[in-house]
Amino acid sequence: MPVQKLTPARLTQISIMLAILIAAFIWRTYQHQPQTTPNNTCVIQDKQCSSDIAQTKIQIKQIDAQHLRILKPSSNWKLNRFGNEQVQVDARDTHWNITTNAKQFKVEFQAPDQTQHVLNISMP
Repeated sequence: MPVQKLTPARLTQISIMLAILIAAFIWRTYQHQPQTTPNNTCVIQDKQCSSDIAQTKIQIKQIDAQHLRILKPSSNWKLNRFGNEQVQVDARDTHWNITTNAKQFKVEFQAPDQTQHVLNISMP
């Protein structure tokens, strides 16, 4: 294919297409919303509750008025953060021990597939 001369019209066309592509990239970058999962709620009744998160059952047991135990579905699950500073966590191999004075708080889990899931926990 023979080399074509770069004319002012062709340069303008290339510049316009480049500007459109850059604008589309910037627009999509700023409009991007991370994939979120719906919040789940677990209300503790009879000292326990369970919730399905990412097709996995999360079980919570109330030890006493201030202590909970969340059983780990597997060792690949992580507890990332809490919506309340009054929550303290003691991580074990098979469970997390939680100490709190709050009657309601949020826990964020990271599933093995790296997705984030929020669980709202309510204690009586």
